[in-house]
Amino acid sequence: MKFDEQGFRHLVDETIATIIRLGTTSHAVLDRYERFTEMLVKHLKSLDQPFELTLCLEWVNSLDHDPACVLSASYVDWKALHRFVHLLAEQQAGTLTEWRHYLCFAPELPETDEYQNILAEFQEVMKEEGKYPATIKSYSSMARRLLLYLESAGVTKFSDVRNQNLLDYFQTDRFKNRNPKGFQSELCVLKKFLRFATEVIRSAQRYRALGNAIALPCADYIMAGIAEALAGPEWKEADHGKATGESSQR
Repeated sequence: MKFDEQGFRHLVDETIATIIRLGTTSHAVLDRYERFTEMLVKHLKSLDQPFELTLCLEWVNSLDHDPACVLSASYVDWKALHRFVHLLAEQQAGTLTEWRHYLCFAPELPETDEYQNILAEFQEVMKEEGKYPATIKSYSSMARRLLLYLESAGVTKFSDVRNQNLLDYFQTDRFKNRNPKGFQSELCVLKKFLRFATEVIRSAQRYRALGNAIALPCADYIMAGIAEALAGPEWKEADHGKATGESSQR
């Protein structure tokens, strides 16, 4: 057996002792590291591999996180796990003598040129509209995730997107147990993105017959139906915009 659990837990104990000497005394941080330890033990056991920085970072970066939502609890937790792995590696190498900043990997981007161009143009339009940088990052991240899903489903041209693709996307793990308000917010952003992408394709004369591609009124209807199923038929996009402050958000 390649994974030495006792040795790994000893490394964790040494790392915790070092960061306490460096000034970390927060119980919340230490409790979080204890939870991360169990996550790492479970992962390394499943692989039967010893702790190694690159191996563990590959796993950390495969976990669901959204660099655009820097204040969300899930992203803060992910950043802390990313840092913890680096701290363990520093302790293992004998270089954990001071606090350092550890860079995270850039978010995955679509591979197809068409999707990359649409995403870049979407970002530029939001800048021209005067939206705040945090809003642009958040909206771009939601659009990016949709495009990555479409690529994974074999849909590499926007003109080939079908309404069924949208339905399938909203049934992925990303949307399981989501807060209804957060779900509704993403629906509104993606409707905005779909409208924009459609105009981009049309203006570039790459848009095929609507009968064989995504018809936006139908897509809007499907998204509204999904929202009503989660939040009740009383939900309306206008009310949602008022609740989230979308009309005033930049």
